[in-house]
Amino acid sequence: MTATLNIWLTLVLSVASMLLSLVCLRSDIRLRRVTMFYWASTIIFLKLPLLLDSTLLISGAYDAYVALVLESKPTHWFTDDPNVLLHAASYALLFDVTFLVAITLLRIIFGSHPPLYEPFSPKDISPLPASTEFILVAVAWLPCILLVYYGADFIQREEIGGSLPRWVHYSSLLLPLGAARSYEAIVRQRYALAAVYSAPIATIFFLTGSRAGVTAVFTALLLGKLRTKLPTVRPIVGRAVHPLRDYLAFGIAGLTILAALYSVREAQWFGNASPLANALALTRDLSTGEYYYCLGEIADHERTNGRATQALVLSSVLPRFLARETFSDENDVVFALWRARHGFDKSYASSHPTIYGWAYFDLGLFGFVVAIFIAVISEVGERVLSTRIEHRGTSAALFGSFFLVSARGSLMFSYVHLLYSGIILFLLIEVCRLGLSRRFK
Repeated sequence: MTATLNIWLTLVLSVASMLLSLVCLRSDIRLRRVTMFYWASTIIFLKLPLLLDSTLLISGAYDAYVALVLESKPTHWFTDDPNVLLHAASYALLFDVTFLVAITLLRIIFGSHPPLYEPFSPKDISPLPASTEFILVAVAWLPCILLVYYGADFIQREEIGGSLPRWVHYSSLLLPLGAARSYEAIVRQRYALAAVYSAPIATIFFLTGSRAGVTAVFTALLLGKLRTKLPTVRPIVGRAVHPLRDYLAFGIAGLTILAALYSVREAQWFGNASPLANALALTRDLSTGEYYYCLGEIADHERTNGRATQALVLSSVLPRFLARETFSDENDVVFALWRARHGFDKSYASSHPTIYGWAYFDLGLFGFVVAIFIAVISEVGERVLSTRIEHRGTSAALFGSFFLVSARGSLMFSYVHLLYSGIILFLLIEVCRLGLSRRFK
């Protein structure tokens, strides 16, 4: 009786959580806010599979669903424990409510609908000289060139030794530049230039599987379209539509969406599983099962016990090389969770438990502090980066990618890249705008 009640409560909470996310997603899309990616990604990584799990358990079809998906997916993607599912639904809902309240208060303080969210015309952006644009294109292609030259995936850490120069690893911080410049190219309706800037990120994605770059392109292109005033034409039917070139831009964004979904879903389309199993596997990501695991009984010494959140906050003001112990892998949830789950260390192996699992694994019931932290850095940081129109592409690429990657549970990785890439791109674009523009005119 108790198990049945818990399943029904899970379903009710799952529906409430999904409705909250959909309402917030619709509002953020209408107002062109970057937080739309928080709501969209949490729907993908938890809300949808949690709603599906509770519905299937009530209907009695859960075992059949699991049996089909297990043709291509590991067993730990699932749980039929009503207590775990109820805990997962209630914790995620309270986390989202905390995030929503925090970001709403910040918007009341700073203004709920600032000018940076207003759509603007391509004429509002002054184009760079061709020579300066060429330099930025070259810098955007640098990580891709290094990849080809060294013949190794320098974005991910090497499992055996550290044979690559450290600066080669750090060059991955330049990846969002292509996405940021793609945003401006889309706004100026220069779609060929957007393709040139996006190409190195797409190349690295297909060669190495690195996901962060392609999500930055996706968010930059989508926000670039939403925040741009475009002319309309009135066809014979009398209804205003965008010109053909606008459809081309949406096509580019659509292809990027497919690439982003492919990168985060890991469906084995070319494996031995049946087409039905592959289709059903798209309803969940591995991070869903990792979140379920975080809610189980894990020994206290195996958890990070606040050290991950401490490192997260300190990374905002303290360079990592000054406190290597604080920022070690032992204090990162994704590595600690791998050790707790599999019982052994493996070089740079990690588990990603969604943003909810990350917070619970580190802080337990106090994990809502993480929701407040995310709200603060996203609202304050985006406004700082977007004070000038030239940096809105950087804001869209970095914060959009941050939400998509951190929602899956890579919070430390996504935040460090947000922070350092943001500083580098801000300075680089400022130098090009102020210095090189005058020099090459």
